[in-house]
Amino acid sequence: KDIIATKISVLLEGCKLSSDIFEPEFDMKPKNWPTGQNYRGKLPYNPPYDYFGFALKVRGSYDSGDDTWLGHCNIDGEFAVAYHGIRWSLDAVKGIMNSYLKAGANQLCSNDDDMMHPGKKCGKGVYVTPNIKVAEDYTKGFGVFELNKTYRIVLQCRVNPIKIRQSACKPEYWILNGNGKEIRPYR
Repeated sequence: KDIIATKISVLLEGCKLSSDIFEPEFDMKPKNWPTGQNYRGKLPYNPPYDYFGFALKVRGSYDSGDDTWLGHCNIDGEFAVAYHGIRWSLDAVKGIMNSYLKAGANQLCSNDDDMMHPGKKCGKGVYVTPNIKVAEDYTKGFGVFELNKTYRIVLQCRVNPIKIRQSACKPEYWILNGNGKEIRPYR
């Protein structure tokens, strides 16, 4: 328990985040993630089995308090799960937690054909992936001297499945166009 408390303390301190943004009752420990065939928002969900997930306090925060988007019953209104890797940056983490994810300058797939919407292009947007290993490639580790470990930050997000654009050239990427409200970090 002290190691987990230390991890939380380091994360909060380094990112200048308040502990009141977390909801520990929904934290996930490695190997406690759901097993078997999983779906969220009618799309396959690939749990991050080897990762510890710090839950963010998001219940009641969207859609006039309707939390259907957070469900796990694969029903209409439920959002799919995707990951977004971030470089270790105090400003990046704090900015994301206080606002929405924003499209970056590197729009590798914007002119690619969209597999989810035939006849359309992916367009400019925020990149996420249903595969945590792909998201991890976009992170930068940070060391915690006291624990003699290196950590990476990957946001587990819920994404509106009807807003997903999937590149025909790079299907491991999902691109979400819009104002950022279609991507909701929750862990």
